[in-house]
Amino acid sequence: MSTVGTVPHAFRSLRVFVSHASEDNSRVEQLYQRLKSEGIDCWFDCTALTPGKEWEREIQKAILRADAVLLVLSRVAVRKTSYLRTEMKLILGAADAQARPSTFVIPVKLEDCELPKGFGRWQAVDLSTPGGIARLLGALREFARNAAGVTVPADSESQREWQVPKAWDKPGDIREATDWFETWLKSKTLVARGHLDVKHRWMRESPFIFFRSTFYRWAQLWPGQCPVTVDAPMVLAVGDANFGIYGTWLDEEGRLGWGINYFDEAYPLPYTNDLLRLAASVRLARKQGDCWVDLSFKKCCQVILESYSRTLAQGGLPFVVESSGRWLMRFVEGNSVDPRAFWERIGVLPPATRVPADIREALERALPDDIPVTIVTEMAGTGSLGRPRYVGLANWLGGPIAARARYIPPPSAAWAGRNQHRLPCYHNQILATACRVPELHTGVWKGVFVRRIGPNVSRGLARSIRPNIEVDLLRALAAELANVHVGTPGAPPKILADIQCRKSNWLAKNAKRMTRVLVSDFHQWRQSRLS
Repeated sequence: MSTVGTVPHAFRSLRVFVSHASEDNSRVEQLYQRLKSEGIDCWFDCTALTPGKEWEREIQKAILRADAVLLVLSRVAVRKTSYLRTEMKLILGAADAQARPSTFVIPVKLEDCELPKGFGRWQAVDLSTPGGIARLLGALREFARNAAGVTVPADSESQREWQVPKAWDKPGDIREATDWFETWLKSKTLVARGHLDVKHRWMRESPFIFFRSTFYRWAQLWPGQCPVTVDAPMVLAVGDANFGIYGTWLDEEGRLGWGINYFDEAYPLPYTNDLLRLAASVRLARKQGDCWVDLSFKKCCQVILESYSRTLAQGGLPFVVESSGRWLMRFVEGNSVDPRAFWERIGVLPPATRVPADIREALERALPDDIPVTIVTEMAGTGSLGRPRYVGLANWLGGPIAARARYIPPPSAAWAGRNQHRLPCYHNQILATACRVPELHTGVWKGVFVRRIGPNVSRGLARSIRPNIEVDLLRALAAELANVHVGTPGAPPKILADIQCRKSNWLAKNAKRMTRVLVSDFHQWRQSRLS
């Protein structure tokens, strides 16, 4: 059985430099081992400096490449006048060179002691007090969430905070639910009012577009409509799973990856949510008569469950287009984008005004250094429509390059779960743990999601698919969900056991129920907005 660990992670580990006095070696060694077990890349001189290395130069390099510095202090350390003092000066200089120097250094006290001069601006953590190590790990996880391309360190305690979704006593109708959700959304993130108006009009076009645009409504109704599916093993889920969020991207090796490339709604949910969403999206598209699947819905659900279970048992199966089967290569070629048309569309987008500093910084980090970047605005998406989007454009070595950025609001499932306090963004974490081809320059930087875009970065499936690949495609869609779910520690065996205990028709039966509910909402929305 393969494991997720055999697959390259989407992001690198958080780099932490550990500065300390030699007298504290034994205690710092224990801290180093704990951080290492949490998936943090620690530079600790006792293990990093091998014979023959120029130690002073290596220390300077390690400080400059670190995402964070831990200045480990004791009463002995603060009195020392040895090289530790020189090391402190290097740390202060590196902090001042940071774009945000206030998020670079964490003073770590091994015991009650004073902070050295110059380090009082940073809040210290005292490991000698109860919960000290937990606070330190929490701070490092926050560092990772705010750094582009960095894996959020493992959090063995976080799953204890995951809550099973509960049914709403009075969910209201679709108009009330939309008003409640959008009021909440506006309180959490920047929202473009005009874009929301466009989204409301698009929601009248078809049941499938309505489905894609209203994951908040699904998250609100699903626990009450399908209670037998809610009591299932929890995973870090996609949330808004549907066949329209699959696409292609390039990795750092120039390979073309395929799979899910939309994780705005990632949230801890029962694994059944993602399977039901995928099955419901297929059913809705089939009912419209323009779907690519020419199978009975019962057969579709059987294929989805079989492929999902098999891939979960294997530990994941990432998709590289060139080596994942001829059918996938032909499918991707059939959905390819004309490069000239792509760049012409991007080139006529209107210039952005009053670009937020975080947006500009995220775009500049995603593109090569020291090149002029033009920032334009874009209105796109379905479920994410209403949130301002920015595109950074540049010409580099004879051709255009671009990156897209937008703020990531709290997931809709947090609103549906009435979680008003702890609202983390799981985007980086799900990318880091999923068994998938790593995506080039993609991640969340200080609350801004940034992605390199181009003709090879696509999302969505064509309505018209060549005959005889429907089953292959369904299997791949379900397998990619398994690729995401294997990233939750301990989840695969629990999920496989849960599936074995369920009736064979549970997926089709509950997906049909949810589509009926949402189609009813669609007609109510359409009539209310047309009247």
